[in-house]
Amino acid sequence: MNSIHIVDTHCHAWDDTCRYVTGTAYTPRQAVPLDALLAQWDKHGVASGVLVQPSFLGTDNAYLLNALSLNQKRLRGVMVVDPLRDLARIDSLHQAGVRGFRFNLISSGAALPNFTQPPWRAWIRAAQGCGWHIVMAGSSRQLAETLPQTADTNLPVVIDHWGLPDPLSGTACTHWRRCLDLARRYPIWFKLSAPYRLNGLRPDALLPEIIAAVGLQRVLWGSDWPCTRHEDQRDFTALLRLPDLPGHDAVPLLQHCAANAATLYRI
Repeated sequence: MNSIHIVDTHCHAWDDTCRYVTGTAYTPRQAVPLDALLAQWDKHGVASGVLVQPSFLGTDNAYLLNALSLNQKRLRGVMVVDPLRDLARIDSLHQAGVRGFRFNLISSGAALPNFTQPPWRAWIRAAQGCGWHIVMAGSSRQLAETLPQTADTNLPVVIDHWGLPDPLSGTACTHWRRCLDLARRYPIWFKLSAPYRLNGLRPDALLPEIIAAVGLQRVLWGSDWPCTRHEDQRDFTALLRLPDLPGHDAVPLLQHCAANAATLYRI
């Protein structure tokens, strides 16, 4: 495993100084600081990665930004933004290593902001100038309903956790197939992360469909460590396992994912 270059594009860290959002649907039992994450990376040969702002911290990205400042060569970041507050500092955020902003539709509902209205219109223009992307976590139904709203932003979109198809329908899920169809027409990426969030669906059934839609050039791997809401899944070795992809065995899928991460995150 150590001979493979590995980039973890979905992980979280926070400490006891962080304040949780009031009324959040999920509150972690304990903090998991950056040192704990980096220890996992070092143990398992992960070269670098992307800190994703956890939803329970809202738009207070202070811990994430401090982590980036201390680890500029190894870390990039994805924020949850307040466009009114953050627009004026987007250049400095980019210099710090931020490369995108996210929406967790599962936590916040299926509504996206109206990107055609201020202040989001100004924010999208600035994000375009920085070469950033949008990260979206949601069920396939939520994603199918909201992805068309991102088309006019001309920003790449990264879909978390395999796109979360309906577990009863699997690869036949109408909403998930709609996401795949959209990915054929727009710069949409799929993140191969957190298979335990698939409610029993087998990743090896989903992977060929995703590759058929976006190729090997728009897939990423993420550990989702420390596995919020699923703390019993914190076996990092298990998180590194990806399904075999018939016909592409010469180069491990993790290696393709790392090369793609280098393109998207400049890491």
